[in-house]
Amino acid sequence: DAFVLERLEAHGLNLAPDADRVALARRACLDLTGLPPTPHELDAYLADASPAAYERWVDRLLDSPHYGERWARHWLDVAGYSDARGILVGEVPRPTAYLYRDYVIRALNDDKPYDRFLLEQIAGDELVDYPHVAASLIDLPSDVVDALVATGYLRNAADASRPDFVNIKHAPMYYFDTLNDTIAIVASSALGLTVHCAQCHDHKYDPIAQTEYYQLQAIFRSGYRPDQWIAEENRFIEWASDAEKARAAEHNKGIQVEIDELRAGLGQLETRYATQLFEQRLATLPDVIRDDVKQAFTASEKDRNEVQKYLVAKFQAQLKPPRDELFKAFPSYKTEAQAIENQVRATEAKKKTFTRIRAFYDLPGEPTTNLMRRGDWRSPAEEVGPGVPAALATPQPFRWTAPAAVAKTSGRRLAFAWWLTQPEHPLTARVEVNRVWSHHFGQGIVSTPEDFGHRGSPPSHPELLDWLATEFVARGWSLKALHRLIMTSTVYRQASSAAITAADALAGRAGADVRRAASSGALAPHTDTSEWAADESAQRARQIDPGNRLLWRMPLKRLEAEAIRDSVLAVSGSLNPQAFGPAVPLQTRGDGEVVAADGPEGCRRSVYLFVGRKVPVTMLHLFDQPMMSVNCTRRGSSTLSSQALDLLNSDFMVKQADAFADRVLREAAPTAYGEPGWDPAPTLNYAFRCALAREPSAQELADAAEFVRAQAVRQRDAAAAAGVAAPDALRSAQHRALADLCHMLMSANEFVYAD
Repeated sequence: DAFVLERLEAHGLNLAPDADRVALARRACLDLTGLPPTPHELDAYLADASPAAYERWVDRLLDSPHYGERWARHWLDVAGYSDARGILVGEVPRPTAYLYRDYVIRALNDDKPYDRFLLEQIAGDELVDYPHVAASLIDLPSDVVDALVATGYLRNAADASRPDFVNIKHAPMYYFDTLNDTIAIVASSALGLTVHCAQCHDHKYDPIAQTEYYQLQAIFRSGYRPDQWIAEENRFIEWASDAEKARAAEHNKGIQVEIDELRAGLGQLETRYATQLFEQRLATLPDVIRDDVKQAFTASEKDRNEVQKYLVAKFQAQLKPPRDELFKAFPSYKTEAQAIENQVRATEAKKKTFTRIRAFYDLPGEPTTNLMRRGDWRSPAEEVGPGVPAALATPQPFRWTAPAAVAKTSGRRLAFAWWLTQPEHPLTARVEVNRVWSHHFGQGIVSTPEDFGHRGSPPSHPELLDWLATEFVARGWSLKALHRLIMTSTVYRQASSAAITAADALAGRAGADVRRAASSGALAPHTDTSEWAADESAQRARQIDPGNRLLWRMPLKRLEAEAIRDSVLAVSGSLNPQAFGPAVPLQTRGDGEVVAADGPEGCRRSVYLFVGRKVPVTMLHLFDQPMMSVNCTRRGSSTLSSQALDLLNSDFMVKQADAFADRVLREAAPTAYGEPGWDPAPTLNYAFRCALAREPSAQELADAAEFVRAQAVRQRDAAAAAGVAAPDALRSAQHRALADLCHMLMSANEFVYAD
């Protein structure tokens, strides 16, 4: 508060009054969980008259499992997470990519220290000494599995490689694309630097030499080796120790013998029926050629003369047809074959298999890295070793020593991770603090979170950024402590409508008072902002600082795409709370709209939906969910007519409005529902509270009631004209009218914005 207030007072401005309790509670709820508060939760909060009520509200939200689901999406953006491999055409899935997504959610819910979070993602296998653990223990400990799954961070980049790429002349081009994208993801997400600009030449703006880029590349060449590339689908670590794998191999060996015997029997069965059909159809040929044809088919392919080759080509389709014709000719063969194939599948299911972790790991041998002239992989220059940009001066410099020849890992990534997470690193803590700040305030203290370099935006409050970074580290790199620090500040609790000057401070909120409140941790009294919303000081503030970089009010923020969809599901009562597991598949409807699968599975939180690279969920894409080509360090926020049209007309919104009406009628329980004299006021009041976390004004309630009555009459008359019985027509009409109002509430600006 003191840092922000100092800048404001220098311009004759002050902090705005607090938002009202309901607006603040909804803001915090949407920020931390991505879901609106329920009427029951709000009632409990408003009933708490304690001065610490708001702090307890924030703590409850941080303890919610929905916190990890909400904030994991922010990290998954910068990590470039996708459930698709990035093949040139089509969405080829990564079946177990979800393990990394689930790791991020659990790590955030557990408040894993951010330095450990980074260590595991960059060098988890080396950090826990996975090769030694796998060889020496019977079972893999959970922390070892977590560390392996975490390295999926380095596997998020698009990878078009396939096993048959060994036959493609320019295959290394694809491999280098994956390697370079991985470096771009690490640099932008952890360092806030655009190091990829130095791939072809020295960085034009920042002190990063081209040689230093390839020194960074050398760190990851221990696992990504263009001259020793392992295809995407074959690059994994099985979730098992060496002992478990050995036991499984021995177990599977006996099962494979059974499978081989079954398949041999299947082959013999096909040969028997094929021979029978051959003899039957051969007998139908003219006598004069029958023996010649038989001899032609009996002879081996290399021993056939020209006449025999002609006879085989002519009668192949007739005498030795495909398997499908065998099925048609001998129904008994199809029955017997299917029985054996079922046995094969059942026997295969007895095999012991392990989940494949998409981990990053070092390959055997010493990697070689060369500087590439003009960034062209076909023009290698001098060899370089692992290193970091010299401009990033740290108390503990980057140190790496080549390991012994028998070592299973190079230690390069672990050395880099330790260098990156040292407490006094000039960028690591600042970049993360800035990212968290940006999601709370809509813009970072540095508005270019991916670029802290010379071309990036200078910090609006540099001392504040420094202080938050040191506090972040001092509090054990705890993200939850950082959230709590930011969200209990006066700066965060401001109203969003306007600003007040120091001279016109309302409710005793002068600068000294704010500083005292900040230092004591006490909350200033909540203030009715209706009077100052039109104050002339707001006009001054807008003239002096139209972009609100000085934070003279709380910015009004539109929710991200996932939070909008999740809020609709939560308010309608359709949200499926099931957590973790494989990605929810998508469907493309006849009109081209891409939606989640039907049923409860499709009503899970958006973080669990399949994240493709080419075919996104239509609603999420409309509201600026990024296409994951590399990664996304900050989302755009567009305002398009198609967004409003989707909210008003999509099948998803129509269904959820109907479900919302069901929920309201079920929970508000109006006794006169379905009767001619039905009073909709209690129901409408509850609908407003569910959707907007507030009660309607008297005018809003009157307008909504009139709308529902008029709609009910139209719907009733239409139902009566269709021959629906009067009692059923009335109930249906009232339900449909209420659903229309619910749809309107979920399409309102107030619903999709956090005040």
